[in-house]
Amino acid sequence: MKAAAVSVLESFLGLGASSDMDIRVVGYNASRTSITRYNVGGTGVQQIIDWVNGRTATGGTDFVNGVDTAPEFFNNAGDKPRYVFFVSDGIPEPGSGTPTQNAEAARAILDTIPGVSTFCFNIDLSDITYTGILDNTPQDGVPVVAGGDPGPLATAIMGALHAQLDMNPAHIIRECLTDTEWGMGYLEADLDDVSFRAAADRLHQEQMGMSLLWTKQTEIEEFIKEVLKHINAVVRVNRRTGKFELKLIRDDYDEETLLELNPDNIERLTDFSRPSFGELVNSVTVNYWDPITGGDASLTVQDIALAEAQRAVVNTTLQYPGFTNNILAARVAERDLRTLSTPLVSCVIYTDAIAKDLGVGDVFKLAWPDYLIAGMVMRVTQIAYGDGRSNKIKITCTQDVFALPETVAFEPEPPVWENPDVPPVPATLRLAKEMTYYEMVQRGGQTAVNAELTANPEVGYLMVSAVRPNNGTISARLASDGGAGTWEDV
Repeated sequence: MKAAAVSVLESFLGLGASSDMDIRVVGYNASRTSITRYNVGGTGVQQIIDWVNGRTATGGTDFVNGVDTAPEFFNNAGDKPRYVFFVSDGIPEPGSGTPTQNAEAARAILDTIPGVSTFCFNIDLSDITYTGILDNTPQDGVPVVAGGDPGPLATAIMGALHAQLDMNPAHIIRECLTDTEWGMGYLEADLDDVSFRAAADRLHQEQMGMSLLWTKQTEIEEFIKEVLKHINAVVRVNRRTGKFELKLIRDDYDEETLLELNPDNIERLTDFSRPSFGELVNSVTVNYWDPITGGDASLTVQDIALAEAQRAVVNTTLQYPGFTNNILAARVAERDLRTLSTPLVSCVIYTDAIAKDLGVGDVFKLAWPDYLIAGMVMRVTQIAYGDGRSNKIKITCTQDVFALPETVAFEPEPPVWENPDVPPVPATLRLAKEMTYYEMVQRGGQTAVNAELTANPEVGYLMVSAVRPNNGTISARLASDGGAGTWEDV
C-alpha cells in the first residue's frame, strides 16, 4: 500500500515551489496519524513521501478514524475540487458497533462535505460491501487490487485522480470559441450559455475530462472537432438565435414526443443503406494517454457473440489522445463498439417545412413502409434548409444507436390463410391431341416404340394437357366417356 501511495505522490514532484493543491495523507487503524500540506509544491510532496515511507502497518480497521478529520481539512479548500481516496485491506473492526454501522458512520461524516468525490479501493479483499457504503463515484465502482504489486493500485488511483484533474471538454470548446489571443475571438454573448452549461454538467457527471495539447500546427476548428469526437457531440449555430450551441449525442429524449417523418410529408427517400453482416466490427481498440507512464496506452473490447458468428475478429483502432485513464477509455471503447457492431440504417430524406426546427444532432422518428420501417429513431448528421428557390429540406441521417432496444420493424398485415386441401375439379383449360413420335420415345423408349409401330403402323396415342384449376392441384386423372354418359379412368 505504501509503495502505491508513493508512486502516486511522485507524479506530483514537478509541481514547482507551490501549487493550488492541498494534500492530507491519513494512516488509520484503531487510532489515526496524518500529515498535511497546503498549496503544496515539490518540496512538500517529498516531505509527504518521506512520511509515508516511515509508517509501519499495524492491525485494526476503523473507517471513522480514517475520515473524521476530512471536514476540517476541506473547510479550508475554498472553491477547489474535493477528492477523497480511501484505501482499505480489511473489514471494519470498530471499538463498538457493527462493521456496517462503522461504515455508515464514516459515510455520514463524508456527506457533510459539500461536493466531495469519494473513490474507494480494496486491497486483497473481494468483499466491497463496506467500502461500497463510502464510495459515491459509481462510474468506477470499488476496484479490488493485489497487495503484492503496487502498480494496479497506483494505476487505479491515478486514473481516478486524472479523470478529476482533466478539463471539462465543454469548457475547452468555450475557450476555443471565445479566447481573443489564441481562440476564435467570439463574444460570450455569441454562445448559448444554457446549452454549454447543460453539456458541462452532463460531462462532469460522466467524469469525461480531457487533457489535450493544441500545438497550433492544426487549425483551431480541427482541434474543436477532435474534442467533439472524444465526447460524441456537435457544435451548431441555432438558426433562430444565431448563437453557438453545444449538443451531446446522448439518450436524452422521449420517443413519444419526437417529430415523425413518413410518406405523408417525405417527398422522396434516397441512398438507403444498412451495413451487411460482414461489414460489422466486433472488436475496438482505443489508444489513450497514460499519465503514469507518460506514453500511449491501449485497451481492447470485443463483442464475443458477434466474433463467433463472423468466425473472425474484425478489429478497428481509434485514437483518443485526450483521455487519460483506462476507466474512461474502456467506456468510450464500449460506446464505439456498440455503434460499429450494429447494422445502423442511414439515408437521405427530402421533406418540407415540417422539419424546419431540426438541427444537426437532433432526433426524429422515421416511418417508411417500403423498407419495413416504423417508428425508427434517426439522428440528423447533415441538414440543408433550401436555397431560396426551393424550400425542400434535405436531411442526411442515421439510425440512433440509443434507441435500438425500442426500435421495431414495420410488419404488414399477414395474408388470410387459405386451406390448400381442396376437392378435385374439372380443368376448364385443356388441350387434347395425338402424341408425337418424340413424346412417345420419351415415355416408352425408342426400341419399344419402333417395335410397336412396325407391328401396327396405324397405331396412335392421345395426350391431354391442362392448366391447373387452382394452386392446390398437384396431379390429374384422365377419364373418357364413350357416349353412354359414364366416365371411366383411362
